Order: sequence, then C-alpha cells, then structure tokens
Amino acid sequence: MGGSSNRFILDTTWLSLCRTGIGSIDADHRDIHDRIERLHEACALGRIDQCRTVSAGLLVAIGRHFHREEALFAPTEYPNARHHADQHRQLLHRLTVFATAVAHGSPSIREIADGADLVASVLMTDHVALDMDLKAYLQAGD
Repeated sequence: MGGSSNRFILDTTWLSLCRTGIGSIDADHRDIHDRIERLHEACALGRIDQCRTVSAGLLVAIGRHFHREEALFAPTEYPNARHHADQHRQLLHRLTVFATAVAHGSPSIREIADGADLVASVLMTDHVALDMDLKAYLQAGD
C-alpha cells in the first residue's frame, strides 16, 4: 500500500522535527501521528467503519491542535502567525473534505489510504516547515 513510506517518514522524522518543547503541542503531535497510524492500520485491515471513526477523530484532533497552537501566536507576537494560521485552515479544509467523503460516501479502502497519505504528506511538507519556524521563534525568545 502507498501509505507505508509516509508512515516511516512520520515515525522517524515528523515527530522529532515538530518537537517544540511545549508539552501540550508535542503531545498533540504524538496524538495526530498515532491517529494517522491507526488510519493506515484500518486501511490495511480493510475496515471501512474503523476508517470512518478514525478519520472523524483525526479531524477533531487536528482542529483542536491548531486552535491550541494558534493561541500561542498573540502572546508571543509570532511574526508569521497569519501565514501559519492560513496554512492550518487550508489543511483543515482538505481534511474536512476527506473525512466527509469517508463518513458519508462509499470510498474504497484504496481511496481512503490515498487520502491518509495526502494528510501525512501535507503534514510532512508544509507543516514541518511551519512548526520549525514557530519553534525557532519561540527558542529565540527564551
């Protein structure tokens, strides 16, 4: 399945690159990672109902994480806050479309796995860079 390479990248790279040193944010990252893993596992087992449940939970977890992360922007006067928040909204939109299609459509396991790979890929490309920038800014202020 196409998801195995993204799972490896998320395992070995994503969590360490996104480590901010802020306990709640780092815990969110671990939770999101675990949910993506569970989605890949559900796909591998061919469990559509489990894919629906995990996709919905992933959407909620990422939305909650973005809210928590954006709450850091104003008090720290993070200069890239607008761009970072815009990227959050774009990913949430993509994930909402994906989770809605999984919940209310009749996608194949392959389509769900491809969607999970897309989420993992976007997290690896766009959001690693964003979180590294936020981390650098927060560390510079210490």
